Amino acid sequence: MWIGLPEERPGWSKEVGQKLVESVTRALRGWGFSPEVVALPQGHAAGFAALAQGAEALRKGTAEFCLVGGVEGYLDEEMLDWLDAEGQLFRRGNPRGFIPGEGAGFCLLASEGMATRLGRPLLGQVLGVGVGHEPKRIKTAMVCTGEGLSVAFRGALASLPEGMLVDQLIGDLNGEPCRADEVGFTVVRLRKRLADPPRLLAPSTSWGDVGAASGPLFAGLAVEVARRGAPRGPCSLLWAGSEGGLRGAAVVFVPGQATTA
Repeated sequence: MWIGLPEERPGWSKEVGQKLVESVTRALRGWGFSPEVVALPQGHAAGFAALAQGAEALRKGTAEFCLVGGVEGYLDEEMLDWLDAEGQLFRRGNPRGFIPGEGAGFCLLASEGMATRLGRPLLGQVLGVGVGHEPKRIKTAMVCTGEGLSVAFRGALASLPEGMLVDQLIGDLNGEPCRADEVGFTVVRLRKRLADPPRLLAPSTSWGDVGAASGPLFAGLAVEVARRGAPRGPCSLLWAGSEGGLRGAAVVFVPGQATTA
């Protein structure tokens, strides 16, 4: 089991993260499981790091199923004061900030063989996961042009069947201009891999910023949109970027009529 957690910041320490992991471990043991729980305190893209490690375990055959997830919470006075001092909190007089959210999301990953043996349907397929590192980070004088996010996108798209296009984008756009600029540069570089135009979903407009929980929650959203019959197409590209520089992306495919070039 891999859990993405926030990066260390005022109001969230390594000790808080460790207590969370201990609590999850106790709960799982109470249900009869003996899991190894690995914490990844890497911020917004941590859920994608968890997804990457889980997918790799399935690929190598070291696991037939695993839980990957992320947890986020901003409801701490010290943390909110810090965000406000950094100019990141959306409020009157600061339209460039974000609205803090709180949440947790988990995905059960399984090999196709294990899903068949369990008699459970595959809700969606993770076709690819990519991670990258952005050297020109937020809160520096450097201008971010999406170098790290482009690496993550390319990694996620590498396993996409030839000719298949991305129908919708789901990302951690939260009102901060730097995030919009970054994905703008990235989409321009990789526009030939996208439907014209792709649908863009920014869950923060409804959920607030869900930080380290972004990846698993976005994967669940891609599946739920399809279940409700409202997708642009079956192929969704998800992404998120951490303040520390980690960038993550994944392609989730929900069976349907694929868009091709």
